[in-house]
Amino acid sequence: MAPDLVEELKKLGLSTYEARVYVTLIQKGESTAGDLSSAADVPRPRIYDILEKLEKRGFVVSTVGRPTRFRAVPPSKALQSLIEEKKKELEEMKARISEVAAKLERLGQEEETQGGVWVLRNPSLSRSKLFEVISSATREVVVSLHNHLLSSYGDIIQRAIEDAVTRGVDVKVLLPKNLNLSFEGATVIKREFAPPLILADDKILVPLDDESKILLMENENIARSFRRTLNL
Repeated sequence: MAPDLVEELKKLGLSTYEARVYVTLIQKGESTAGDLSSAADVPRPRIYDILEKLEKRGFVVSTVGRPTRFRAVPPSKALQSLIEEKKKELEEMKARISEVAAKLERLGQEEETQGGVWVLRNPSLSRSKLFEVISSATREVVVSLHNHLLSSYGDIIQRAIEDAVTRGVDVKVLLPKNLNLSFEGATVIKREFAPPLILADDKILVPLDDESKILLMENENIARSFRRTLNL
């Protein structure tokens, strides 16, 4: 019965009985339900149910007449139906994720407390959050650049600064004296040492020793204290 192919079809989403019946039909050609039950080792009470499911999924077609005979749809077409199924499942999953994310966002807004501190451990989330924090600033952005920030987030920071400048936000970029970079529309300030740090209104982003992690704080007093430390 080609058990290896049965296992492969199971990995693609067919049940054991569905995979057995389809592989058997590929091997035998047309067959009746009774013959398939024996050849595919599927209990007779289940065979019609399995064939009906396979027909709905586009793997099997049946003839008109008695006894009804069944034929496998060519693999190229049958497996394409699996791709369509997976696409549909993916779209449904995306919709569910968006719905759950929106509910969680609303929950966070309802229970939000001032002065939150978070550690972002996912590199992709860190990059998107960094861009979001700078892009959401309405008054001032201070980017204190360090090799650490440049190597991990340089492209994101560049785009976020351009976006902030375009929106009329006051952007200051602190650079170590050994770095020669320009940021159109931003005020560049050279320092002996520029610690890795980003201030965006009342939000503070600090990359941790592990380049994939970022500390995110939202607190007006802490942000003010950092500005004083940076002599801004």
